[in-house]
Amino acid sequence: MTWEQAARAAATAGQSRQSTPRGTGRGNTGGRGNGGSRGATGDHGQHGGRHDGREGHGSRDGRGSRVVTRVGVATASPVTRRDEPRLTRGACLKCDSPDHQVRKCPSCQPGEAAQLLKARRERHDAARNATMRPFDVVEPGKPAQQRSCVDKGTTDAEVNGVSVKTLLLDSGADTSLVARGVLDAIRVAGREVSVSDVDVVRLNPVGGRTIDVHREVIFREVVLTTSAGPLMLRNLKCYVEEANDAMDLNVGRPIMEILGYSTDKLLVKGRDASPEWELGPTASANPSEDSADTALQRMCRLQVGTRDPPMPEDEADGIERREIRTALPSMHPTDLKEVVKYLEQKIEIAERMGLTLDGRAKLRTIMRVRDDNFRLEFGNDPPVRVAPMQVRLKNEARSVSAQPRRYSPNDRAFLDRHTAALLAHGLLYKNNRSRWASTPRIVRKREQDVDPTADPRMTIDTRSVNERTEPMSWPMPVLDVVLGELEGARVFFVLDWFRGYWQLPLHPDSQELYSFVTHRGIYTPTCVPMGATDAVAYCQGVVDEIFGDLIGDGILAWLDDILGYAENESALLELLDKVLSRCEAYGLKLHAKKCQFFATEVKWCGRVISADGVKHCPERVQGLVDTSTPRTAGDLQQFLCAVNGMRQSIPEYTRITANLYDALERAIKISGSRKKNMLAKIRLEGVG
Repeated sequence: MTWEQAARAAATAGQSRQSTPRGTGRGNTGGRGNGGSRGATGDHGQHGGRHDGREGHGSRDGRGSRVVTRVGVATASPVTRRDEPRLTRGACLKCDSPDHQVRKCPSCQPGEAAQLLKARRERHDAARNATMRPFDVVEPGKPAQQRSCVDKGTTDAEVNGVSVKTLLLDSGADTSLVARGVLDAIRVAGREVSVSDVDVVRLNPVGGRTIDVHREVIFREVVLTTSAGPLMLRNLKCYVEEANDAMDLNVGRPIMEILGYSTDKLLVKGRDASPEWELGPTASANPSEDSADTALQRMCRLQVGTRDPPMPEDEADGIERREIRTALPSMHPTDLKEVVKYLEQKIEIAERMGLTLDGRAKLRTIMRVRDDNFRLEFGNDPPVRVAPMQVRLKNEARSVSAQPRRYSPNDRAFLDRHTAALLAHGLLYKNNRSRWASTPRIVRKREQDVDPTADPRMTIDTRSVNERTEPMSWPMPVLDVVLGELEGARVFFVLDWFRGYWQLPLHPDSQELYSFVTHRGIYTPTCVPMGATDAVAYCQGVVDEIFGDLIGDGILAWLDDILGYAENESALLELLDKVLSRCEAYGLKLHAKKCQFFATEVKWCGRVISADGVKHCPERVQGLVDTSTPRTAGDLQQFLCAVNGMRQSIPEYTRITANLYDALERAIKISGSRKKNMLAKIRLEGVG
């Protein structure tokens, strides 16, 4: 528990604790915590949940026909009542008008505004300091019962890479016992397990029955999940319970004693907490929960009051209105089953690349904690939590509206699917009154060469808009320079944003500029479109904001491609967890299919990077070799642009290409333009 949590817990000691059933009303405020669910009111705390007051069955607004109390946290606050009027967000506390604040309300009597503000603050403080208690799921119509916080002695575990949900630490068992179902699951997963026959042994568990066992198994590794990280047990020996096909594993007392368990130590710890324990019906899990205030509790209350002084009345109304109006809407949960499956595959790939058993256990723990950082398809996620991109138009810039293009049937079908997905997740909206409209361009992906059913990429032809905007300045990294930071690195990871720019927010004042027109109408994006003048600079600026202190000190980042590097496995996994925690803090989502969490050789920005050095991807080199001989000045310009990316690796590049650049300059003088479409009309034979 942190200092702040301890202070809040002490500050609320002694307050009345009563439960408020949920499901028919809406709460006013709420916060996000570690282990809660939804309730009437709440705050940021150890057991807080996200609260918007919604409950019920079959309805988004909480007016369902069936009241259900979920596992989580219920709050004891008297401030949410059905008979209390519900004000409009940010409205006047007196007349509910959004046009003014309560201190400027013409309907207020002298002194009434101050009383309303004081009452509002008291309700808010009462909701924030409400005591939280866990409750169990109950049937409709039955009262909620407080859930016991008793440790059941089980933990999540993995046996030879197979998940076991009911690993029991049994201090009363003289040996360890595993169900046959665990062995069957390991074999189905294609993993080896060492099983041997033994003389029949009769076990006498609690309950009077007997178990005859004749096989013994040795598990190479058993990984137990703890709050501090994974705990590895190697070469765990267990008897096999043949008649049990469940996924059960009991770890006996001998193993527990090796781990440090002692009956006497347990009792001594209990006595240190309290020499006398009440075990009757009114017993509390914390014997000091209802005791009188201690000196520490009184001191903590003073610290809380000093740290969070009462808000000045003149500022309370305005600040509260601003906080309410900028709150994000609650999002529906994203199904992570497919994501978890791909993450498991990535862990197996990392193991084949040389990740050790300890490293695999640590990586799996990281993935379990950070799995919500990954996506495979658009989810109901808000944009990255950074300032939105705002475009500045040039003076006297006029709007541009393009006509719809003609697309093939396959491209039209793709546009329909793509825009429908973007509409469904709030990434664009229909806007047939827009004064601006560009045309989308359908670009073929490399995946389509392997998978004909793969979708292409949609970009927006924003050239007309770009000509009317002032470009944003931001220094892009010079790859040939920053790659020097990799000296001494031996292991790497690669992370790729999910859908790149679509996660970046676009300022409302700039959204209409990037509207695009299809055969279905005009759509306006709410996120940064690829191809915008400021998109590249803005994206790199966001990267620097999120990972700034890590860039050059563990990671390199080129737009939405992140490369992590370290000298050893342990440092790399620690760095990976740090990077993923930054992504979580900013709401940045990564592509589960395209990430690589551990490797000794990776591809990044057209380079192959390993402990041996950096070289160009063979595919890119072969692509240049296979390029046909340029016949027009446009072909020559394209060829030189492609080769220029490798100039640092080509000795005497300037001398070799001098004649080609001279020919291109002569063609530019003839055509009067450097545009490729104009140079494509100039034959190289006529240039000389």
